Amino acid sequence: QRQSLRGSDAKATDGATEEDLIEMEATTPVLVVFDLPDGSSVESEFAIGQSVEVLKSYIASECGIQMGDQQLFLEAADGSVLLMDPMSLSDYPQISAGSENI
Repeated sequence: QRQSLRGSDAKATDGATEEDLIEMEATTPVLVVFDLPDGSSVESEFAIGQSVEVLKSYIASECGIQMGDQQLFLEAADGSVLLMDPMSLSDYPQISAGSENI
């Protein structure tokens, strides 16, 4: 499945503590576009700190594809990367605020 990932505009950081900055980074939204086996696509925004399991849960609830039957791939310039369940979107350097991977 192809995913297009784009972050929204950066948030203001004036006077923010280190904890505030970490939280802002973890909650930065990215747009994920899922290409489904039937040729359709579904998109939704997720926080960059969300786990791959959260994305699979979304697909299970919205599209009826069981989590165990899913494999999610990030299509990037350097090839497709399998997204592993325990990882979060922020664990993949190809995904960052303002980036787009098709």
